Amino acid sequence: MCADNMPKYFQMDADDISETHIDGSNINNAEIPDEEIKAVQKEMDECPGECIHWKN
Repeated sequence: MCADNMPKYFQMDADDISETHIDGSNINNAEIPDEEIKAVQKEMDECPGECIHWKN
């Protein structure tokens, strides 16, 4: 699960739905550094609920 594998960027909300964050801030609006994009994308691709996506 993304929150277990990358707690730096993902956490579970009160309804047990994944959300992005940076140190608990910028909820669902986390800016991911270029060097972490591939790892974050891997977590997105492996999400069992297919609920994580990039914002445009």
